Parts: sequence; C-alpha cells; structure tokens
Amino acid sequence: METETSEPHSMRIASHGKISALVKFALNFLKENPTRAIVLHTLPYKPGDEQHSGESSSKKRKIGSSTNDVPRLISVVEIIKREFKEGELYQYNELGCLDTPGTLQGRVEVPAEPGEERQAAVLEALQGKNHVPIQRTPYMKITLCRVALPEASMAGATYQAPMVKKISRSAKARKRKQAKKGDTLEGNEEAGDEDAMEVIPT
Repeated sequence: METETSEPHSMRIASHGKISALVKFALNFLKENPTRAIVLHTLPYKPGDEQHSGESSSKKRKIGSSTNDVPRLISVVEIIKREFKEGELYQYNELGCLDTPGTLQGRVEVPAEPGEERQAAVLEALQGKNHVPIQRTPYMKITLCRVALPEASMAGATYQAPMVKKISRSAKARKRKQAKKGDTLEGNEEAGDEDAMEVIPT
C-alpha cells in the first residue's frame, strides 16, 4: 500500500482543458499530499493518437499536440508555483521525443553489402516520395514536489531549485496603501475619542 500512495500522480495538459481547473487540482493535490509528486506532461492520451493525426494530413505536416501544448504546460506550472502558499516546490524538467512507427512503412530497403545496388538504393531513398522518413514528436514532462526527489529516480531530468518568492512592486504599493489607510482610520478614531472626552455637558 505504501508504494501505491508514494507513486507520483500524472496529469495531462491539453489544449481543451481549462487552466484554472488544472491549477486548482494541482494546488489541492500538493497541499493534501506533502510527500507525493505530481507529473504534468503533454504526452498523447493514447500512444497512437499522434500518428493518426499525422496520417490524416499527408500533404501538410502539422505539429503534434504533444509539442503545441508545451507552452500551455509551462504556463500552468508557473501559475502553480506562484499560487502555492504551503511551502517550496521542487521542479524537474524532462524533454523527449515520440517515435511514430507508421512513418517507417514503405521505406526503401537498402542492401547491407556495399556495391552499385546499395548506392542506387541510397539515392532512391534520398529523393522523391521515397525519402528517408523521420518523424519524431517532441513532448515535455514537469514534475513538482514539496520534497526533493532522489537523483536516481529523476535521471535525465534537469533540476530547478525552488524559487524565492518576491513581492512585486504593485503588491508592495498595495500593502503600503492599506497600511497608510489603516493608520489614517486609527488616527481618525483616536481624534474622535479625544473630541468626545473634551465635550463638557452644560
């Protein structure tokens, strides 16, 4: 049971999800699970989703959703880090590529032995519709946790130390304004009390 509860929670960031809902869920999860990590990623819902979308438009090669959703993922993570008030958050970033198996179909077979046949096959593979098909879809994963994770479990990931939260200029100005307003109200109350004490009934 302990291994199940210690496993990180995976959350997919997609273009159709509301950022406010994603942030709210992540904040509640991190608050209620101080030792568990949450993994936010742009991986497709199913392994074959990316290649099906690529096959439907053979003439126009579109960027996969796993790549398009990366800026949205970063925005969600930055909002979570800014809004989380329960402590520091450790961040681990991972970048990878998804290979599309379907792109290898129909490729020209190149003989292993050197010779004229191999040379002709290589030339044929490098030109026209039978060029060497290479299709890889980049994706990103970001792990957030309230405690530092072991290096062995995050091999290949880049570590980002918890950020020092600084108060913005506008927040400082609001704070000074509120403090000044509070002092003014207190001063008015004290002045009112003094005036009330000076009133002598006749």
